[in-house]
Amino acid sequence: MPTPYELVFGDPALAQRLDAIGAEAEARQVNAADPERFLQLAAAGELLRELRPEGTDAGGLLDLGRLIFHAYHYRLAGEPLYRLDEPLARRLLASPPPVGPWTLAPPAPAGYLGLPRQLLWARVAAGAAAEPVDGIFWRADEAAVDRRLDALLVLGLRADRPGFSVAGVSAVAPDGGHWADLQARVDGPDFANILPGGELRGLHGLVTEAEVLKLLSLCFWHMAAHPDAAVRDVAGSEAGAAGNAAGAAAERESAAGEASPAAGRVYRVRDVARDG
Repeated sequence: MPTPYELVFGDPALAQRLDAIGAEAEARQVNAADPERFLQLAAAGELLRELRPEGTDAGGLLDLGRLIFHAYHYRLAGEPLYRLDEPLARRLLASPPPVGPWTLAPPAPAGYLGLPRQLLWARVAAGAAAEPVDGIFWRADEAAVDRRLDALLVLGLRADRPGFSVAGVSAVAPDGGHWADLQARVDGPDFANILPGGELRGLHGLVTEAEVLKLLSLCFWHMAAHPDAAVRDVAGSEAGAAGNAAGAAAERESAAGEASPAAGRVYRVRDVARDG
């Protein structure tokens, strides 16, 4: 299944349009890490109008703008994709570990966190149908004094659907430096199931924006605390390349310290406590 980025920006011509936004930002000395200023760039506005489906309302236009913002930073960072193993995802969602003092440190300035299929569910708005969460784009401005984190939830990605849903979350890191230890849901346990009968299948849900930030914090902390947790997925990074031996799924390579991974680099994020 293609990633959300590949579905929308897989055409090299569209990817080059993202590069044009960066060139304009540099020429005009505009901080492209600021989502509002980013979308005020002429190249960003042109791409937004080009991609805008007919009949898109203001909310849909905002979501599309957020997608372009995250796609730009994802490409700029080298398109790093981190796929969470199901055992790790289930442990973090069911029994979030205490993190304590720690400053949010993503494995890359921007990237996409891929989640196990149909494990985590959310709604783009109150009253909307619940959809499975495919993953989360992030962009972290570590250079800013307030350590801003922008995230974009991708939902409802499936082969029989031409598009997908998105929901944006932006926040400044709290005094503790991260959201991992926060109680993110006021009316029940964090990440508790939201589907009828979902408990029987071990499903989890996102209801609040704080839960999105908490999940990202937990995943970033896991990779920072266990540098060997992120394993290079050769098959995923070189999909379709000749010479990949059957069953050669991963090459051990720490993602720690790689501020800008090579384009299209894919990592499997393991539960090292379980895998040993």
